[in-house]
Amino acid sequence: MNLTVENYYRGIDPSGRVDFNVCAFCVDLNSSIRPVQIYLKYGLEVDGLQILLFSNYIPNYPMSQPFKN
Repeated sequence: MNLTVENYYRGIDPSGRVDFNVCAFCVDLNSSIRPVQIYLKYGLEVDGLQILLFSNYIPNYPMSQPFKN
């Protein structure tokens, strides 16, 4: 999806078990019906190379991205 710092929303927060650092991105998708903003939450393994997609869903509230103009 070519995510950049402009899509960055929040992180890096430790997971509940502190085994992954969690960061979130906001992505605008243009569907044929209507534009949709989704929230992507990734986990970066603290001691390893795994990257997990924790969740992806439409947010309940607009997400402000700190690096977007």
